[in-house]
Amino acid sequence: MHRSSLSLICICTVGPPAWKHVKYLCKRLCTHFPDVKLIVMTWGAKEEIEQIQQRLGLAPEDLVVKTIGHAVDQAGLIASNTESIAESQAQENDHEVVRH
Repeated sequence: MHRSSLSLICICTVGPPAWKHVKYLCKRLCTHFPDVKLIVMTWGAKEEIEQIQQRLGLAPEDLVVKTIGHAVDQAGLIASNTESIAESQAQENDHEVVRH
């Protein structure tokens, strides 16, 4: 992947045996895309979300979900927040141009 205007990356995993690979992937993605929010969907995980998040080494602003529905809901919220921020920044830029 190349640097672009990504706001979200969703990773799906199927339980603890794959988590060491997911932890490595998340670390690499955070290094290359520091402003991108991660959602990790853990199919069939029995552990608590906080335990999974800690085990994967995720930042507090990154999310762990256990269902596709929750992942879609969270992605929608992130997308709408990203759009609102972009609109606010565009309006601020417009105001600055007018002032000069």
